[in-house]
Amino acid sequence: NGLKSFIANNAMLKRWFKEIACPVGSQRLSCGVEVRDSYDSTAIGAELCYMASGATGCYGVLFSNMMAECRDSEYSDYCGNCRNVFGCVALLNKSFCVFNKQYSEDEYWKLVDEIKTNMIKSGEYGEFFPPHLSPFPYQASVMASYKGYDDFDNAKKYGYRFEEIPEENLEINVKVLETDNVPDDINNTDDTILNELIFDKKNNKLFRYTKIELDFRRKFGLPLPREHFTARLKKKREKFGSIDLKFYERTCPVCKSKFETAYSPEDPRIVYCESCYLKEIV
Repeated sequence: NGLKSFIANNAMLKRWFKEIACPVGSQRLSCGVEVRDSYDSTAIGAELCYMASGATGCYGVLFSNMMAECRDSEYSDYCGNCRNVFGCVALLNKSFCVFNKQYSEDEYWKLVDEIKTNMIKSGEYGEFFPPHLSPFPYQASVMASYKGYDDFDNAKKYGYRFEEIPEENLEINVKVLETDNVPDDINNTDDTILNELIFDKKNNKLFRYTKIELDFRRKFGLPLPREHFTARLKKKREKFGSIDLKFYERTCPVCKSKFETAYSPEDPRIVYCESCYLKEIV
């Protein structure tokens, strides 16, 4: 059974937030589809993954980011269809590589053993990439959109990098289209808008629409957005309400049983235990 929040078709899951059809033994996933025997990961069609962020079709991928169709690989980033790679970035169709350098199978295992031994001694092995390696300053990342993760002083204690980001004082010297003048009806919007620089006055930011975005919205009859994409992303995350990537003990208002949930006690919404919830909606 799982602690349910944004989920469907799950069994034997514990501590996760948004999973669909994850059948066996996956724990503490933040997002996953068809994930088996994995932990602390965001994945699709993956198995035996640990601390894998964005693993698609992977098996045995550990401490890695944005890996696709890879297996038995560790501490790697943006690799595709790779097997037995360690500390590699942006490799495709490779095996037995360390730091993007090709080795024989025997050389690979010997070198990986040496690296892991040193990492274990230093206390680094078994952890995801350290925060200071992030290419983005913390306050410019999506983390600040999550409740509880906008404490910048606390984030600095964990080694996250911060940079001064001055407020934009935009002096617009090119032709722009303010979002107030974007057509309300997508059917009244032609392709020339793709050549326009869009100005979101509310958030003081410039952006453009893309062809794929325009085609998608035409297909479904949706108007073009009026806000910069970072503002839209923040609003989307705020819709999750009080979910702050933690779990709380709550008491069912009907049967008084205790259970764990992602909704905090301060959340004004009524939270039932599963059995009482099903009785309420049937």
